[in-house]
Amino acid sequence: MSTTSFFIYGSCVSRDAFRFAREGSFRLVDYYARSSLVSVFAPPVATSGFCSLEKITSNFKRRAVERDLNKTRLKDLVHKRYDILMIDFIDERLHLLRLDKEKSYLTLSSEFRETQTPITRKNTILGFSPERNTLWQSCWGKFVTFCTRYHILDRIRINKVFYSKYNTDRDIVAQYTSEQIDEINNSLEAMYSRVSNDIPADHIINYEAQLFVANKKHLWGESPFHYIDAMYQTTLDQLGIPVAESPVAP
Repeated sequence: MSTTSFFIYGSCVSRDAFRFAREGSFRLVDYYARSSLVSVFAPPVATSGFCSLEKITSNFKRRAVERDLNKTRLKDLVHKRYDILMIDFIDERLHLLRLDKEKSYLTLSSEFRETQTPITRKNTILGFSPERNTLWQSCWGKFVTFCTRYHILDRIRINKVFYSKYNTDRDIVAQYTSEQIDEINNSLEAMYSRVSNDIPADHIINYEAQLFVANKKHLWGESPFHYIDAMYQTTLDQLGIPVAESPVAP
């Protein structure tokens, strides 16, 4: 039996699910993180004289920033071989940096901030803000056109995830208010509504509301999108990937 291969474009939400997969039951071709769809469709930005990637000590973090600068994702989507392109929109929470001189955008991830590149408030577009959502809607249309042209559209699986409001102790997730989480989830719902016009319903991974619980003992710490184990196991079930008896180390 052949092994299903995955290309992930999204966040740890999608990547972490595969920690719960049975060994040898899948193959991860690539994982693009910390890169907004708005940034992907912008012109590339030369690092020379702009930012210092060597200040980022982690190889994973440095690679994520470099890819966001170089805009390599679309090329990789065409040239790499995979069965399923798994997408989630959690990293759309990250702010954008508008570069007027280069006529481009960058994702203001915590990894990018490690380069200590000067950032001005007037050139910052907040995640899930009306301006950001307008840009995203336009780029999603471009993405659908691109995927249709290269026969990728039917390989897409949308991981329809939301922020958890409560953690495993039934407290509001740390550093958030109930109102903030509702506002973010409304923005995510608007994205899913747009996506549903282009992606078949059976290619969208849905979850029961009770699975959106933040795990206080999560590997990466407490966060609205660091879920209980049952959430990730449900992801695998819907992808047809067998679940392991215990999760593997990252």
